[in-house]
Amino acid sequence: MGTALSSGGGNRAGGPGAPGPQGPPRALPPQPPYHGNPVLYRQMHINATYGTHVEQYYAQLAAMYEQGYRMLMFVTYPAAKQSEALKFQGIFRRAFPAEEGRQWQLRVEKSSFISKQFQSYGSYGCTSDSIHIVQALKRITDTGGRLVSMALAGSISTQLSWQRFLMVGEMEEECEYPYWSDSVNKTSANQVGVNLFYEMPPSGGGGGPYIYQVVPCPISSQLNLGIPRHNWVSTIPWETVISQYLGSGWKLVEIFEDHAASKNTNVQKMFSFNIRLQNNLLWIFEKPASRRDDPTPLYECTMVETWKVNAVDYDGVFTNVGVSTNLSTNWDPLLDHYGRSGWQVVRIIDTPDAQRQGLVGSAIHQRQLVFFQRLREGFVEDGFGNPSYLRPDAPPAYDEVHAAPSRPPIAPSAPGIHDLKSDKH
Repeated sequence: MGTALSSGGGNRAGGPGAPGPQGPPRALPPQPPYHGNPVLYRQMHINATYGTHVEQYYAQLAAMYEQGYRMLMFVTYPAAKQSEALKFQGIFRRAFPAEEGRQWQLRVEKSSFISKQFQSYGSYGCTSDSIHIVQALKRITDTGGRLVSMALAGSISTQLSWQRFLMVGEMEEECEYPYWSDSVNKTSANQVGVNLFYEMPPSGGGGGPYIYQVVPCPISSQLNLGIPRHNWVSTIPWETVISQYLGSGWKLVEIFEDHAASKNTNVQKMFSFNIRLQNNLLWIFEKPASRRDDPTPLYECTMVETWKVNAVDYDGVFTNVGVSTNLSTNWDPLLDHYGRSGWQVVRIIDTPDAQRQGLVGSAIHQRQLVFFQRLREGFVEDGFGNPSYLRPDAPPAYDEVHAAPSRPPIAPSAPGIHDLKSDKH
């Protein structure tokens, strides 16, 4: 079967360990030395304003490919206030030796999902219809592309973050897609913009078309009532999903939060409440169409728990208390540690689990789950990303990769109409 490993202090169901500052992670579980390629990471931080579209920072991302890097993950950080800049963060890895001399093209497919609020007795939240994302994946693979990462587009991420954690208010600010409401049923919905980053392989290769599986698997959170503060405790059955799909030859490509969420309050007795949150995640797996019926497991996955420290914003408005003002994170210590053993980051998931520090809670430790993936021992990917059963000569050591000279940066032109497609509705 595909291997699912736990690491970093959480339990096997994704339950929390003890909080602590972000830094060098705990050691990986005992395992034989890994003989695959080590991973050299590089991060890119982009500051933007409300209304910034992907066309305005695409050239910066694509320039990394000219320097010999390939994207692994893209993140949109919501601003705590409308006056603050949005933050984007791209995580890249250096091309492996077998990939040198080949040039991938980073492209973007615009799509969306519909988020609609609901409310019933003891339960409220929002539902999500992701059919347009599935259709966008189909368009990508029809053109020979492979999905790399997905991220919310525009400032709507701020409103959805508030809705997810606080479940109050309307999502009224502008985004790339129009806001609409259902006046008859007194509900509101957003057509939420999503950017799908994908790669086009070098001409003359790529292994043919790929097929995708989109699997929902939620993260569940229980509110533990206490004095002086209440705490959320979240779990996620990630190993079940990973074992099923990696164990049958699939590769994990993305974990996307589609913001389908619910909050349930059950009054058990006087002054006793059972409050639960559920946030849905879409786990996206890929496999070459030529290997559709081949169940040979090729990849393994591990989850690492970490805690980021956010500053609390006290500006006199109660609803802003606890909103992070330190929204961009330095992942270098964590990524470098796991990269030495060949682990490639897939996604970093925020949880509502948080603990305040100090008497007035001037800082918040927020729990995050970091998912990594790598090829199993005995396999290697060729220069087009196709796994092979025969491993060539041993790859260079991490220090040799780290010391490799970078290519001179060549800033590409902004994408044209053929690079950026819109999902029409």
